[in-house]
Amino acid sequence: MGPLTQAELKRIDEISSNWTAAYQEKWTEFSRPRRGTVDCDGDLAELYTEVLNSPAMNTILSIQHNFDVSMRDLVSRCDRDCRELTEHQNDVLEKLLEINDSGDMSMEDDVNNLTTQHTEEIELKRAKCESEITDLQYKQRKDFRDLLSTMQEELRCPSNPSGVNFGCGPGGDVGYSNPNDDRPQESFTIHLGTQLKTMHNLRLMVANMEDFCVPHTPEVSGIVLQDPRRIQTAMSLYSNELSGLVIVANNKIETFTEVKQAFDKICHNTTEFHFPNIDEQYEIIKSDLARLAPSSSHESLARSADQVSLHESLENASLSSQSCLSTSSGNSRSPRVDCRQKNQFKPGDTFITRHSNLSSVQVVFHLVGDNLIDSPSSLSSQHPTLQGLRNIFRAAMHFDVVQISVPLLLVADLSANKSLAWCLKRAELVFKCVKGFLIETSTWTVGRSRTVQFYIPRSSSIELFNQLSEMLPTIFRISTPVVLSNSSNS
Repeated sequence: MGPLTQAELKRIDEISSNWTAAYQEKWTEFSRPRRGTVDCDGDLAELYTEVLNSPAMNTILSIQHNFDVSMRDLVSRCDRDCRELTEHQNDVLEKLLEINDSGDMSMEDDVNNLTTQHTEEIELKRAKCESEITDLQYKQRKDFRDLLSTMQEELRCPSNPSGVNFGCGPGGDVGYSNPNDDRPQESFTIHLGTQLKTMHNLRLMVANMEDFCVPHTPEVSGIVLQDPRRIQTAMSLYSNELSGLVIVANNKIETFTEVKQAFDKICHNTTEFHFPNIDEQYEIIKSDLARLAPSSSHESLARSADQVSLHESLENASLSSQSCLSTSSGNSRSPRVDCRQKNQFKPGDTFITRHSNLSSVQVVFHLVGDNLIDSPSSLSSQHPTLQGLRNIFRAAMHFDVVQISVPLLLVADLSANKSLAWCLKRAELVFKCVKGFLIETSTWTVGRSRTVQFYIPRSSSIELFNQLSEMLPTIFRISTPVVLSNSSNS
């Protein structure tokens, strides 16, 4: 076979280029980073803040909403397809089992083979769905960064229009109403300290974890009404006025508790544009936890704790690091990590996830509890979970989390074994602990007001809410307004 001609070499190069372009367009791992994409180095914080603090704010929020709708539709379709496939497989298996009432051994082999086939089919379907979701996430992240770059150029050079609409966008002059606003809630203003008093705001409310995470975006006459909480969260994402949420977690990240499963589903329903997605953050946390396994001395563990400290996790109050681990042990400002099993936390430990796609919080503190938290027995102020809550308040105060929402009863729901007396006793303990935490941390940021939201489950009775509302002023020093009256002298 003789050497290739120039025409043949040119044809080979053309075929190779076409295949390369096709792979770069179809598959994420082969894609080429371009200017303005999420893979390109750049200061996303400055770019996002500049665009959001401009007439383009409504436009960018409306486009994010459209991205959210597309992702929710895809996730819903994938769940439906997997559910329908599972139901079909169960029907086929039941029919085969009805035939096998005689106990024929050959039929038993058929059942085993069918079960294996069904397992492979459902795994293949889930893998396909995960691939579609990953591809859409990458495409939306890339499109989002490209859109920000285009808007920035248009804002800086208005004489060169790019076709981006900076109109009123979502909301307009249409009134917005949140269906959750009619739930019982009450606000208080308190002062802490003796000589140098610090004012804080407390709010008692009936809510579940979903109320802080799922945005309410109704559509009226074709106009999408943006959730004001979502707007505020977006505006303060890269600021020193962050919002945090505390949820009680299990000692293993892989464990699917009801709260964790609901929280993960909320995170999966929308694309995370600024930070790693929730699964990637979990993997980073598990990697950090495995690195802190009991294989080294106390001093080396303390150094490892510094490497994943909150200073690194919330650097410059902009949530810039990958993960955070803190523990309930130790009284120093930088928490130390005790020896623990691989991929397993101890009660009182806390891991942090960062979010830009939730309605009213950017930081979620996952506080690890134990069986005693959910049991009818009482807790003491020295319980590891309450010490972990203390560490959360120290971290929140130091890293500019100015609003933090805490589950007052440290449980997600009220089961039958939780009486009214149990709820009041638990609430009194948490109230007093939080008061001590606020007094302790008030010297860190003198004169800065904070907001603490205590939320109780939706299943709570109005009687419980009223008694908690009466209890709170007896524990905290409520500010009393001064009323001036102008009386005329006779």
